[in-house]
Amino acid sequence: GAIAQQVLFDGTTAVRKAVLAGTATKGSPGMDKLPNIVAETFRRAAKERSHPKVFLFFTETAAGRLAATRFLGRIGKHTIDPDPPASEATAGAQIKAIMTWAGAPADTAKLAAIKQPVLIVNGSNDVMAPTAASYELFQHLPNAQLVLFPDSGHGALFQYHAAFVRQVDAFLRSSL
Repeated sequence: GAIAQQVLFDGTTAVRKAVLAGTATKGSPGMDKLPNIVAETFRRAAKERSHPKVFLFFTETAAGRLAATRFLGRIGKHTIDPDPPASEATAGAQIKAIMTWAGAPADTAKLAAIKQPVLIVNGSNDVMAPTAASYELFQHLPNAQLVLFPDSGHGALFQYHAAFVRQVDAFLRSSL
């Protein structure tokens, strides 16, 4: 999400529309807590012998747990261009990049200057990129649409994958 925002900040005309899923603005409040959230989640996942994404991507409700179980059943089953496992170095670099983005001063003027239509998607209870940050993006992007999926977290696009695909398809096909 940060990279997509930066591309849009740079004023490229090569991007007709953008989809930002589970992301925050530069300097977004709450993002400073991410390292602690991730560290605590990894401790909890080890203790409960579960995948960290269960706690990072999904809510603690029955619907969230069911979605997490289904998601875990699907990941790693791609037969075409499967993702290689992320190394600790890769994960560390990603956290560093996210924290650098989150720690930078907010620049709502740059957001306001983005003219492309943007679809912002998130879960109603994202602990990684707080849901309020999606609303903040929506408030400052002049041509944005906001979709929040109910009873979901950072993995809303996985929990509601069919609805997410329909939303993105409709957005990309629209004349906006």
